[in-house]
Amino acid sequence: MTYEEELALYEAALRAILAGQEYQIGTMRLKRANIDYVQNRIDYLRQQVAMQSTGSRTYVSW
Repeated sequence: MTYEEELALYEAALRAILAGQEYQIGTMRLKRANIDYVQNRIDYLRQQVAMQSTGSRTYVSW
């Protein structure tokens, strides 16, 4: 899976979370994913996609 594909999935997950964090149907209760984790992952993936498109690399100096 590419970073772009994963980013699209996480953005869809974020929209689902924003539509309703928790809901109940009859006796069944559904709780969605942790919004903080999803947002952090989106931020990371956006950075990765940006680095791929610009060819940026991170160098460590000792």
